[in-house]
Amino acid sequence: MEWDTSKQIGKIVPIVEKTRVAYVSMENITHIVCSGYVSTVYLVNKSKHSSSRSLKSYEEEIGQAGFLRMNRQTLVNIRHATDAQCVKRMLYLGNTIIVVSKRKVSLLKRHNIPLTS
Repeated sequence: MEWDTSKQIGKIVPIVEKTRVAYVSMENITHIVCSGYVSTVYLVNKSKHSSSRSLKSYEEEIGQAGFLRMNRQTLVNIRHATDAQCVKRMLYLGNTIIVVSKRKVSLLKRHNIPLTS
């Protein structure tokens, strides 16, 4: 399976909130976290949008455009990954730390994400 972050350019993702729809550029999404039945989409400008859409549906829509599932609750845009520590299983998105599942560590190694031991 290939992930190509160039597919993000110019693509818009609709995020349906309770009373409105936010149209967000795919390249501005840093990560998506699911907690229960609510998915929260985090953006580059530190804002966030919540939706009742499942993480699996986001993964099906934007997974081939450079978004990787790092654990059960988190989908990450690898374009915004700044560092990764395979031993501690952590991925850094600027100041945000994402815990990576044991099975997904090999994905980090395959995608040219800066790795430190």
